[in-house]
Amino acid sequence: MRVLSRRTAVFLAAGALMAGAGRASAITLPLFSFGQKDSSVKAFRYDNATGEFFVKAAVNLVSFNGLGGGLPSGEYTLTLHGTTTLAPNIWAVDTFVFKDGATTVLDIDTTGDLLFFQLSGSTGGFGASDAGGAIGITYSSDATSQNLNGNPPGYPGNVARDWSISLSGVTTGFALGTNGRYETFDAVISGNGNYSVPEPGSMAMLVGVGVMGSVVAFRRRRR
Repeated sequence: MRVLSRRTAVFLAAGALMAGAGRASAITLPLFSFGQKDSSVKAFRYDNATGEFFVKAAVNLVSFNGLGGGLPSGEYTLTLHGTTTLAPNIWAVDTFVFKDGATTVLDIDTTGDLLFFQLSGSTGGFGASDAGGAIGITYSSDATSQNLNGNPPGYPGNVARDWSISLSGVTTGFALGTNGRYETFDAVISGNGNYSVPEPGSMAMLVGVGVMGSVVAFRRRRR
């Protein structure tokens, strides 16, 4: 059996740990999730004639779970509105707000074109992430004193925000009408939002096991 030299072993160990740190370089911190209060109705509508999508005002009560940022959980009204911008599956959101009476629990301001995707003939969804820079997401709330657009406590570095909406119970199969838009459909809506943050201590893990120190020491001796 071949015996590895100390130099080779050190570099193999460093490479393995660095690869592991790279795979775990970002983690997800949940901010909120929601679902319809009454899942027996279809609160979401896409309108073929106008290209608009929205939550119907008569059935807009949702169960909201505050999972981070100090956001409170409760039953709130959801106002969601947007339009088809280009192809039938390119959408833009202009209003996405959860309210408790006059109090804005969470207002999600999203800029940029979003991709609507089909998972099956009856399910689909859309969402946004500001990680790439093409889409902007800004959170605001009257229900928490925390800065929802800053770094969560204990997580320095670049923070990305994302949210997604899931639709189910569609009966049209997302067929296209003669005007090139989806035929009008109703759906049950649910969704969530998260932070994506750098995982703290990735390099500290390497230093803690002495691998980085061994590599540095080896390089110095080589000189």
